[in-house]
Amino acid sequence: MPLSTIEETPTADISEVDMIEQSSPRTSTLSLVPVRAGLWRVVNRSGAVLGHIERQTDADGDRFSARRLVFASRTVPLGLFCRLDDATDCFR
Repeated sequence: MPLSTIEETPTADISEVDMIEQSSPRTSTLSLVPVRAGLWRVVNRSGAVLGHIERQTDADGDRFSARRLVFASRTVPLGLFCRLDDATDCFR
């Protein structure tokens, strides 16, 4: 499965993911792969897809919705978070 390139993903999304991965050692077992603007695929160290995190913008600001992949085409919502790293933590 090819990873998205920087040209396909806005810089704001990539720099936010880089900041999370550098600031939190707990994310070293998980990777956030940009799918499109505001959507990331959560992948473990072995490459298995665990789910997705999607940015939702409303009047209160950005929220991050986490969904765990249960079967190939079914997801279960895990919650809505104020911070991207909190949404990532729920996949541990």
